[in-house]
Amino acid sequence: MHETLVYYPMEDLKIVGYAESSETDAAGLAERRAKMVAGLLVNKYQVEPKKIQVTSEVSTAGLHKVEIDFTKSE
Repeated sequence: MHETLVYYPMEDLKIVGYAESSETDAAGLAERRAKMVAGLLVNKYQVEPKKIQVTSEVSTAGLHKVEIDFTKSE
């Protein structure tokens, strides 16, 4: 991941954590998933925290994942 950001220095990251609506504390779980990935990117791959936007969503589509998307820096 760090190498990819070197090639795209003007890009930020949007991290979205998902949880199924039927899971216990789905909103909290989705947010914790996203924050865990953000923490790994910062601590292990030295990604600047200011380049990371963390969001979360509760889904009825059975999503149990975290998405990472590149976005343009403003």
